[in-house]
Amino acid sequence: MTQSAWDRYVVALAHPLTEIGFTPSPSPDDFVRTREWIEWLLEARRQVHSLLWSMEPFTPFNGLQAAHLQSVTDGLLEAAADAVESGAPPEVRLDQFQDAAAWWSERKAHSNAEEALQSAFGVDGPVVDEIGEFRPDWVLNAYAYRHNELLRLLLPHLASLGLPNITDLLVGTSVVGSILNCHDPISAYTDMDVFVTFFLSAQPGIATKVRNHLERLEPSMRRARRSSAEAWIQVAEDSETLERRALALATSYKRLVEGPFRQFIWARHCLLNGKWEVPPTLTSLRERLISSSDNRDVAAAHVVIPEVRNSEAHETLHWDGIRETYVTENGDVSAHDVYAARLAADSMARGYEAAFTAMRSIITPSVGVDNPLPAANDVGRMPAWQRVQAFFGTNRLRLLEAELNTRHPTFRVEHLGYVNINPCFQALVLAHRLLPDAETYSVSAPSLREPLVVSAEALTATGLVWEYAVSNLDQMPLSTFLPANLDSRVHVEASDLAIRSAAWIAADDAVGVIDGSNSLWDGATRQLLDVRLQVVELAVAQAIGSLEATTGRLASVRASVEELRRWLTSSHPNKARLAETQPAMKRLRTQWERWGPVSRHPLLLEQEPDAQPERQPRLREPYDSMAYRII
Repeated sequence: MTQSAWDRYVVALAHPLTEIGFTPSPSPDDFVRTREWIEWLLEARRQVHSLLWSMEPFTPFNGLQAAHLQSVTDGLLEAAADAVESGAPPEVRLDQFQDAAAWWSERKAHSNAEEALQSAFGVDGPVVDEIGEFRPDWVLNAYAYRHNELLRLLLPHLASLGLPNITDLLVGTSVVGSILNCHDPISAYTDMDVFVTFFLSAQPGIATKVRNHLERLEPSMRRARRSSAEAWIQVAEDSETLERRALALATSYKRLVEGPFRQFIWARHCLLNGKWEVPPTLTSLRERLISSSDNRDVAAAHVVIPEVRNSEAHETLHWDGIRETYVTENGDVSAHDVYAARLAADSMARGYEAAFTAMRSIITPSVGVDNPLPAANDVGRMPAWQRVQAFFGTNRLRLLEAELNTRHPTFRVEHLGYVNINPCFQALVLAHRLLPDAETYSVSAPSLREPLVVSAEALTATGLVWEYAVSNLDQMPLSTFLPANLDSRVHVEASDLAIRSAAWIAADDAVGVIDGSNSLWDGATRQLLDVRLQVVELAVAQAIGSLEATTGRLASVRASVEELRRWLTSSHPNKARLAETQPAMKRLRTQWERWGPVSRHPLLLEQEPDAQPERQPRLREPYDSMAYRII
């Protein structure tokens, strides 16, 4: 957490400690004052323990010092009890409390939220976008192909937040990011913990209605959240006039409290009271929260400023630059009050958003076992748009911008080069599984002269090859994505040239299967070769199926690969050099020599200077459960 947030809670912690240190104990024979003193000590102890519990998940919390502080406060109560029994003054070193308060106030935390996020995830690069929103896909990008490492890092964070059963990487990353990316992470954590507790203990019917309501409104709340964040950026712009900043603050506040804050606060209120109702207006909600017996409801009520919300909604709010205050339908409102309310509302909403994110995974712990590959209707996973972005991250593509609410999704990535064209196609295959109604997909990058465009039909065809390859190999061969590669080539080069290039890529992959193998073949080696050749065969078949007319080049490669596979599985050869005696292998070598070489894609440089040699795919070990492996 940030230093400013930490300091606020240290001040709150120091207050009862300092008062204890400077408040003398009453005379043992004054029964009334002794009773009041003990009641005050119990309340001070409760405050200390409550604050320590809230601060525990966050750096720079120290468990040993917290235990010491708890023992000091407990020791004072024991001394007070002994004094009542003996009639003698309690023997207490009050300076211990002053020393404890000083120790906690000297701790150093992070200077800002992004620094706290980078420390939590062990990354150096930015993980917050230009409007201050946390990007879990950027964290996944930093840990691309190292998912187990990220999971090991996440589990202690999640356990400290009381969420030990989350194994979905996107869920876990999003929860930690939501809690830390706000003004008051302790408030966010507390609200998250309470919301999850209420949800899990609610009657199933009520919990289901709450969940359905929040899932239905997720796009609307996301829109309100982004609009609020965009306005909030203007508040901090020194180049803007004070009036523009003040009006941006009012807009940001109104969009936030009317959006995710109102919906989540009402959902929490319904879970607490065991009855679901349609959310009331913000003014009515505030009245209900004020009358609640729950402290967090009352705290939330103070965040709602009806005068600002109503005047902003009715277009009757304006800024008085002379007196530097808002003028509403019902009187003046201080900008400081609106600023503080916006910070508090954001922290609360972040906590509730984290709770709702966690609930998706907590209530469906076995997700992914029966259907290990991503699908649009997966239960217990994040919304499709977040998973699409995350799959770009897991494929080591830094996604800068994505437009997904359209039949023609577009993506803008930081870089697309020789080594990540296949990962890009893989990200698009996964995106189409989650966005099945899309028709075309395009990817742009500074290194491309024009966007790479792929049709939905080509991605569907590629997906059939990918499903077989990802189920059997630990790394995707180039020809896995041949249908998508061919389809995207047709947009930027002549059809005959695109087909010849696709045929050469298939021949190159088939020849590479043999050339990249060991000189001696055992049963396991032959199994690997058969799987890899079958990938080529499937890819060529799907590529041919996507064309209006059969092409001789692709058909010839397919026939050669089929023949080579039959020889491999029927003759059980034990040496790689025996393949060179086969007519099918001779044809593939001739095709490889005469048709190429060609680039992996015409929009890319052939090979970047820092490109590393690529490892040959191996057979994938079967998983008992894929729940830990996908998002």
